[in-house]
Amino acid sequence: MAKISFIGGGVMAEAIISRVLSENLIDANNIYVGETYEQAPSNLGKKYLVRQQITISKPSRILT
Repeated sequence: MAKISFIGGGVMAEAIISRVLSENLIDANNIYVGETYEQAPSNLGKKYLVRQQITISKPSRILT
């Protein structure tokens, strides 16, 4: 069975997830969405019952 992963749960990820699930191409248990803590409210995990991995992002530093 195929697996698919997304970095971020944006509009493109949602469109692809919706399509592959509606066509029964991939089981929802084989779809992974990785998001930072700040992006987590996208709710793709709840909406499509896919696996959602939340990571804690560190603030980037600007070197001068």
